[in-house]
Amino acid sequence: MDAENRLNHEEYQFFIRANTLTIDRETQFSNPFPIWLNEHRWDQMSKLIRMPDYRFLRDSFDQFPKDWKQW
Repeated sequence: MDAENRLNHEEYQFFIRANTLTIDRETQFSNPFPIWLNEHRWDQMSKLIRMPDYRFLRDSFDQFPKDWKQW
């Protein structure tokens, strides 16, 4: 798969190391759902939404908060 350049290394590293991420809290977006999304999960999501293919999620949090909570 990698030989065909279909593997995004940044995403791959995120998904295999999501539980061991180091987060810079000074640049981290604030958690829009602190009541039901714990700090650890928000750390993971914060890292994910900085990747180009996942940036849309940040707007989605603002636009569809009820849907996110339900999901």
